[in-house]
Amino acid sequence: MKNKLTHDSNLIWESSRMILPEHKAMIRQHYLESNHVSKPILAEDKLIELEHTIHQAMTFQKIISISYYQHKYIHTYKGSINKILTAKKQIELRTTDGVKQLNLADILDIELT
Repeated sequence: MKNKLTHDSNLIWESSRMILPEHKAMIRQHYLESNHVSKPILAEDKLIELEHTIHQAMTFQKIISISYYQHKYIHTYKGSINKILTAKKQIELRTTDGVKQLNLADILDIELT
């Protein structure tokens, strides 16, 4: 077993085993920022497919799973569409957590379940 008097021991870093709260906060912030995702740009074919799926979900009151871009992350919500707010360009999604209003421009994918 090596100690600090042994040849080739890392004497300089021996006392730096603790982490200051400021360093811990910076490490946590760096980790959170490294998981950020830039908003994908959807092709026109995908937009038409999303419109068709929204229409189907509204007509047949189907449960859907929506991938949604918000605050540099991609979230997934599951529920049914209450109504489409055309003036605000949003849909109202009824989930188990309540009602969410989602911008149509931030929807990435919709799947019927």
